[in-house]
Amino acid sequence: MQASDVLDGYLARRARRETCIGNPLGLILDPIADKLYIGCTYTTLSITHGLPYWVSAIVVSRDLFLVFGWLVRLLLTKVKTIRPNAIGKVADTCQAFLIFAFLLKIPMQLLNWGMFVTAVATFVSGVAYFVQGINEVHRPSR
Repeated sequence: MQASDVLDGYLARRARRETCIGNPLGLILDPIADKLYIGCTYTTLSITHGLPYWVSAIVVSRDLFLVFGWLVRLLLTKVKTIRPNAIGKVADTCQAFLIFAFLLKIPMQLLNWGMFVTAVATFVSGVAYFVQGINEVHRPSR
């Protein structure tokens, strides 16, 4: 996880506690900004530094899938919030660590293992978010 993202989350939670008002636009834009940042970083590393394209394709595809799924869910249910889940946080953390590991040029055997773990966690989180979205769309009205 990037230090700026940790600081941003801490400040947002602190501001929310002090004012008791959340920022609805921030709740939507922050995850989108995170996805753009990670997607652009992976794409750039593949094009300019030789990160395997398959890794970037899995990360970027999952994030595009999530944004598209969020839009569909928004249209069907009018629910704007995005609820992260545990496997999604694990995948995001793996993605951040893989960026650092790749840039630090750790030994290739460890890097291969990191790419595999990141790809699996990213794929599984995509499936988990899909199931979560389906459940929310089919949830009876309150």
